[in-house]
Amino acid sequence: MIEDSFNGLFVIDGAKSRRDFPGMLGMGMSYQISSKVRTELDFNYFFQEQADWGTVLTGTGEQEYSELAGNCWSLGASLIYQACSRLQLSGGFIYTKFDFQDIDLYYTNTGAFEVLYSDNLNLGLGFSYEILKSVKLNLGFSTTLWKDETIKALVAFPWMWMFKPIMLAMLWLSVWIYHSKSLSENRQGGKPPRSLVYL
Repeated sequence: MIEDSFNGLFVIDGAKSRRDFPGMLGMGMSYQISSKVRTELDFNYFFQEQADWGTVLTGTGEQEYSELAGNCWSLGASLIYQACSRLQLSGGFIYTKFDFQDIDLYYTNTGAFEVLYSDNLNLGLGFSYEILKSVKLNLGFSTTLWKDETIKALVAFPWMWMFKPIMLAMLWLSVWIYHSKSLSENRQGGKPPRSLVYL
């Protein structure tokens, strides 16, 4: 659970951000090509739009984060080769497809960064070796490939733009007060004015 509010811009103690696990449909099959070669196929579909991930305020009202994310699916395949009675070699891939409805607005959610944010392909190789009848060693290597994408930095609340000029005005006012106080002190003490950089 992430305790935050206003998408990380302000934090309120005790506020909750939901991140329910979505419903998933999974299917798979295995086919023995020969006595030493087997292939496997796997498909998973994630019903993310039906999950409760909270809402975000926009110029048109509230929107569900899960609807902004859209649904997601993955397709995987592997090939297994029985090199000998104790050694088994394998290789495969998993392709994951994201169906974002609004990727920029979705990533205003502070809990949204636990996955890759673009379609990706995972490649893997591995082997297993039976050391003893009850002991088997499994080792594997995988790498993930994806296309770089740029996500625009959005502020979830459209009225937040007004804070920038207010903050600049407050900064200018504080500098002006400091400068005025400095000039007043220097005139009384006969010292040269302190240096000041105008913004």
